[in-house]
Amino acid sequence: MDLVAPEDLGTVVGYLKSINPNSEIVTTSYSKVNLKDLMKAPKFDLEKAENDQKWILEKQKIEDIPETIKYNISSFVYDARRPFEPNKFYDLINSPNNHEFWSQITRAKGFFWLANYPKFAFTLQKAGARIYYQLDLPWWCEISKKHWGETEEQREEAKQLVSRFWDEKVGDKRNQFVFISQNLKR
Repeated sequence: MDLVAPEDLGTVVGYLKSINPNSEIVTTSYSKVNLKDLMKAPKFDLEKAENDQKWILEKQKIEDIPETIKYNISSFVYDARRPFEPNKFYDLINSPNNHEFWSQITRAKGFFWLANYPKFAFTLQKAGARIYYQLDLPWWCEISKKHWGETEEQREEAKQLVSRFWDEKVGDKRNQFVFISQNLKR
């Protein structure tokens, strides 16, 4: 709930309680929840939920118009096989000149490759006004294939997964983001 404005939290909690009055709502920061709390939580009962009067009313309201059309939500994917120059990437995220672009983007996520950190992937997340990025795991091509799993089966599974993104020159290194927006100006 750290991405929900304090003035909107009551509305969100109220809506969640209206569709599932027996739910326990745990507010979090970066989705960090004590695993013990989750394990002792009551299980969701789909049959009970489907017979709840409020769920039945919500089902009856469903329209045939997809929400992407109804609310003019669109997305685009950026995909490239060259590393970002670190200063240019920093400017892309932080420059006031790019404020108009970032203010249009509701959600963005992906991973990227920086020229000065060639062995590691970075992840990027944007939700609302927050944009953050961090160092992630090494690229598969930087890990010896004998370490792609403990068993031959695991190594083969990893190889199949990675082969979808493999490039002979750069391995699995790439920049790939999805941007989601309402009323996006392209």
